[in-house]
Amino acid sequence: MTNIQICQIMVQILMGLEYTHSKETIHRDISADNILFFAEQGQFKLADFGVATFGTTVNYGGKVDYMAPEVKEPKHYNYKADIWSVGVVLYELCTYKRKYKDEVLSAFRTANKPTEIKLPDDYKELQPIFNKITQYSPHYRPTASEVLKFFLEILGDVNSYQSYMEQMNQLKKEELAKQVKSDVVELLQLLSTQISKNSSEQEQLTQELQQTLKSIDQIVLKSQAQQ
Repeated sequence: MTNIQICQIMVQILMGLEYTHSKETIHRDISADNILFFAEQGQFKLADFGVATFGTTVNYGGKVDYMAPEVKEPKHYNYKADIWSVGVVLYELCTYKRKYKDEVLSAFRTANKPTEIKLPDDYKELQPIFNKITQYSPHYRPTASEVLKFFLEILGDVNSYQSYMEQMNQLKKEELAKQVKSDVVELLQLLSTQISKNSSEQEQLTQELQQTLKSIDQIVLKSQAQQ
């Protein structure tokens, strides 16, 4: 497998992971078994979100071979655990074998230093990002967006990264607007149960609701026009 082919695979995985992390969700089970290939579309996609969790957690989960060091410790961990797992997948793509067992953790240096595990010479170009995403300390690992950008730069496709991030930002704004609208409706419905049955008060509440929802729609449209 060539550098280009590996980068193309990693880009598709990381796009899915970046979206997952944008929802403040940790996948917790990234592995070769959970990356599906759809032949008709020629696409790789993340699958099996069965142990995914929101925010941070202390729960033990995932496959041992792909598990970040902090997952095995009795303390909170976050989305950076997924970044480590991506590193294991990258290692497998470059070597066609699995190596990360419990005893292999001793091959890593202390936090903020590069790993001693080397990729084959044919993949020297990928060594820098591999070193970063397999940092022992999650604090020093990059985000999914940063790793995604690295692989797109190798592919000479930075414009795709910018376009993708713009689409993601727009999607986040739209989803936020939908959530706000939902919250407003729920709040005003709650308020309506607290006020009297007076028809004029109900009519005023309805008008306020419609105006609020209209304002949110205008904000979304203005945001779209600025893209």
